[in-house]
Amino acid sequence: MARRYKALRRVNSQRGSILVTVLGVLAVLLTVFLAAMTFSLTRYGHYKKQQSRLVAAHLSDAGVARSLSDLHNGDQSVVIDNILAPNGGSFRTTTMAWGPFILVTSDGTYANQTVTTSSLIGSSLPPLCSAAISVGNENYPFTVAGHTRIIGDINTGDLGVAMGRIKGEGVTSDDYHTGNVVVSANINIPPLDTTVLNQYLSEMHTRRVNTASVMEGSVLLRVADSRTVSQDESIYIENNLELNGWDANVASGIASLFVSGFVEIRGDTKISGLMEIVADGSIYVRDSAVLDNVLLYARDSIVFSGDAMFSGVAMAHRSIAVTGQASSAYPSSLVLLANDTDPESKGGVFLTSRGRMESVSFLSIANNDVDRKNYTLFLDSSAIFIGILWSEGLADIGGYVYGSIVAEQFLYELPPTTYVNWVRDLYVNRNALLYSPVLPVLTGDESQRPYRILRQDKLN
Repeated sequence: MARRYKALRRVNSQRGSILVTVLGVLAVLLTVFLAAMTFSLTRYGHYKKQQSRLVAAHLSDAGVARSLSDLHNGDQSVVIDNILAPNGGSFRTTTMAWGPFILVTSDGTYANQTVTTSSLIGSSLPPLCSAAISVGNENYPFTVAGHTRIIGDINTGDLGVAMGRIKGEGVTSDDYHTGNVVVSANINIPPLDTTVLNQYLSEMHTRRVNTASVMEGSVLLRVADSRTVSQDESIYIENNLELNGWDANVASGIASLFVSGFVEIRGDTKISGLMEIVADGSIYVRDSAVLDNVLLYARDSIVFSGDAMFSGVAMAHRSIAVTGQASSAYPSSLVLLANDTDPESKGGVFLTSRGRMESVSFLSIANNDVDRKNYTLFLDSSAIFIGILWSEGLADIGGYVYGSIVAEQFLYELPPTTYVNWVRDLYVNRNALLYSPVLPVLTGDESQRPYRILRQDKLN
């Protein structure tokens, strides 16, 4: 009996050990199963969120496409409310002027996910920009001298193209040109669309009047003041503004800095996003400052110097200068709005930097009473420019241009002589521009003026 009892206890003990082991294994398996389920559910939730976000992004792009279609049809509606999509999502677009461009913001929403797309829209290149050079002055022949080399077509007036000599220089060689010469009695150079520009100035004035906060006196913003700028934030500075090492990012919407004096942006300041900096005086961007997608508007002048880097829209009334090693990266637009009727006032766009200059440089005569001879689009003879040079006034172009030049009149001065419609030692290669830049919005027949997107960004 004792032996039988011990054997029975041994069997029961073994059964208990097996049960404990089985329960332990089941607990481990259950833990693994629950962890796997949690991981799968998390991954699935993340996947669904990403899918919904992708759909929302497509809807925001659809809103931009809808606005482009409306623009082509001549309808610049300010707001389109909650357009419903067949999949249950929706988009909402807002159209406003942003300098000489049109800014469309589109919010796409699907399954509680919202994505905002910001698109800057301008005009496609007109046909005359397919040529290397287009000159609108029909009273003088377009004359080449020195070591001029033009790769591409030339659009000129009835007097055509001539070869000339400057102060004893030899006549330029016969192979200065590789394309066709298109002689026309009327070369139409379309100006800026003042409707869009005036709309921006009006909306900017409204934002200025309704600024959220005022900073008295002159203001210095440094590294310690760096931050993410709130949506639609606007600040008025009573005097001058200096940004030194300031880092600001506009995560969504637009932000505005209005300055009654001048603005100095220096050090390693970095500003990105839809921010407008408006100054009653001049704006100086120097050192290693980097501005991306920023709008600068100065009632006087804008100067880029040092190693500053700029990508955005710069507008001024007196002059815009890119000097030193400063660089502009496309999509950039330098737009001078010449409207000063003072006969002693002179200005222009002056490109003398040894850095990389890639942009659309646009000199606009905004006032018909302005003396066009006082405003010049100038490219230094040792500088390299990539993009479109466009002047409704004079153009004094040397150096190297990889793109197209459009000018009302070329002018080269070597005192005591003024050479009208002459270029000297100019290299232009239209074939080297491998993309089609977008210009500010131009006037003209809307049915013949296609709009294109200059820049598109996802804001959140």
